[in-house]
Amino acid sequence: MTGVEKQTNTYTVWTSNETGDGPKKNVEVYVGMDTPSYSLSNLKLEANGTGGLVLSWDALEGAHGGYIGDVTYNVLRNGEETVAEGLTEPEFTDNIGTPEQMTSYYYLVNAICGSKKVSGKSNAVTLGDHVNVPYSTEFASETDFNIFSVYNVNEDKSTWQYYSYTPKSAQYSASYNNDADDWLITPPVKVLDGKTYNVKFSVKESNTKYTNKFAVAYGEGTTVEAMTTPAFADEITVTSKEEEEYTFSVKAEKDMLLGIGFHVVSEKSNGSLYITKFSIEKDTTLGIKGINNGLNNNTDIYSIDGQKVRINATDTNGLKQGVYIMNGKKVVIK
Repeated sequence: MTGVEKQTNTYTVWTSNETGDGPKKNVEVYVGMDTPSYSLSNLKLEANGTGGLVLSWDALEGAHGGYIGDVTYNVLRNGEETVAEGLTEPEFTDNIGTPEQMTSYYYLVNAICGSKKVSGKSNAVTLGDHVNVPYSTEFASETDFNIFSVYNVNEDKSTWQYYSYTPKSAQYSASYNNDADDWLITPPVKVLDGKTYNVKFSVKESNTKYTNKFAVAYGEGTTVEAMTTPAFADEITVTSKEEEEYTFSVKAEKDMLLGIGFHVVSEKSNGSLYITKFSIEKDTTLGIKGINNGLNNNTDIYSIDGQKVRINATDTNGLKQGVYIMNGKKVVIK
């Protein structure tokens, strides 16, 4: 068709025969090579139950419904690793297998149409049912945050989310209208009966003019109802823009999947609270009564704050009850 502008044009069509013309109807048609749509739509990620993740999306179309030429698709796992290139159909299965511990996945799809690239991002899906000790995260990527559980108890628009700027972290940004009532709960951590585990985390505030408060609790599972044991006697108050570190210990009373919850309860309009680091590891402290047969000759003993209290010690007789450092390990004198 010549003499027609590259745009959506309206044409009037009708039928005609010897008895006259039929009813007329206007039809809109985009003429010429169309421009691709601005984004891919309906990206959907699902686990197939056999260690595979099935990704689908709507085929790229013209912005006006017109012809756009050949289209191919490239797929990136977690936005970084290319796992497929040059696909011609809008679907892909990534046969990952079962990960050793809980891992979150999402995918980016780049549609290539001539010199144009159009992208879309899928939802996240988690494989695996727990993490192992030792476990730690500094929330370097969104997938680190995605294996945590978020509960917006007061159902407002403010809750825990991934913060991708500095510092990368789990962030609670306060509501202007409602006091906080929001839980962030760790992925299930596999712990063993009778073992003690040390938990460490760091927090900070967005601005010293704000005050955020949160409680920490733990229990078997990762629901709000499972958070039955307080980790600290009181709520923690955060006012510093500098990271502050907190630690506590958990003794497992049976083999179980442990969840640790952070329950922010700040008053409204209090800026942002950040959890920047989290870790859990097995306690290597040794319990000792009286003589420590495990001491090597000429062993220096230090207090928990790093002060040398004995030089070239061969036993622990006479030390006050407390925690000491010997041979590079924590030792409890009872």
